[in-house]
Amino acid sequence: MPATEPGPAGGRSPRGMKPVGGGPPTAAEGFALPAAVLALVAIGLLVTGGFVLAEQEARVARSAEGRTVSLYLAERGVADVVADWSEAHDSLGPWRSVEVRGSSDGGRWRVRVTRMSPDLFFLVSEGEAGESEARNPGGRRSVGMVVRRLAVAVDPRSALSTRRPPPAPGGGLRVSEGDRAPPGWGGVCVPDGVEVASVRAGAGTGPGGNEGRAGGDPGTVERRFRTIERQWSALAGIANHTVEGPIPPGRPGPSVRDGACDRDDPLNWGDPDAPQGPCGDYFPAIHLLSDAEIGPGAAGQGILLVGGDLTLGDGARFRGLVIVRGRLSTSGGASEISGAVVAGSAGSGEGVLQLSYSSCVLRRAGLEEGTLVRIRPLERRGWFDLSGIEGLF
Repeated sequence: MPATEPGPAGGRSPRGMKPVGGGPPTAAEGFALPAAVLALVAIGLLVTGGFVLAEQEARVARSAEGRTVSLYLAERGVADVVADWSEAHDSLGPWRSVEVRGSSDGGRWRVRVTRMSPDLFFLVSEGEAGESEARNPGGRRSVGMVVRRLAVAVDPRSALSTRRPPPAPGGGLRVSEGDRAPPGWGGVCVPDGVEVASVRAGAGTGPGGNEGRAGGDPGTVERRFRTIERQWSALAGIANHTVEGPIPPGRPGPSVRDGACDRDDPLNWGDPDAPQGPCGDYFPAIHLLSDAEIGPGAAGQGILLVGGDLTLGDGARFRGLVIVRGRLSTSGGASEISGAVVAGSAGSGEGVLQLSYSSCVLRRAGLEEGTLVRIRPLERRGWFDLSGIEGLF
């Protein structure tokens, strides 16, 4: 007969069998449900926290992008105002201001121009990315820049001004009379029709065939050259690019990058053959440090400052003001300059050099009533980040 043990009520039950009705739950059986609930809660918190962190990171990224774009727009506003300097800015009185607004694909900008002195201006530019404040979580960015107005009196009153008389008529140097527009520039260039001499020489006028209507007073011409010599450093300071050494074959010439004129290329001197093209309105000031030769077929426009002699190859052409401290000549074929030339001496060399005066070309190149004007930022401490400062506008 199997052994028995006392039951719950004092009865007996077989050895190894649980009492009828079971006993209290064990520790392992009681923790399972709370652990499952806690695990679900923890997973939910982790997922929710991940979504919150992701949203915060996205907002931070959008804010940083908005601030960066706003800064670029503010700098774009300053650059556009300097590049398209208005006569209204020059007419401002001391500490008087004018506001200029503009926009681009990424947003909009506004610039306040304040005249500090006859030659100094303070520009404050504010850029804002997006179309509204809601789309611009980065807010606005502001920059400031101090620029200087450089003005050098050149006053070229003839197609050719030279210290020594030009060659005799019948040679390769040909100077047109009158004020005329270059070929193909009729839609963008209307001459003033001013009465000018074809040639002015400092050491006496040249032969009658190249003298034009007037040769000018030699003393006046010589004084103008001495003024240019004294102001040569100021002239060099207005240059957009300084070129040293030989110019590669086929250059200068227009340079386009991503559909826009590449103004960072030191051998891109605009496009005189396509005044309506991407580089048609680009008239840089170029400083050639020493003797230079512009090869066959090369083209440019603007202001050309040559520290030595300048030689033009066959088909080379330039529109604007050319100042040569030495001798201007050609190496063969036919070359042409429209605008005005100021040179120590001029000769055709082995080819034909055609010169013509054009008031509208000089005006497009940046001459205002005989004065060469350029706006340049101060070289040191001329730029400021003004973001976060209230009351700028």
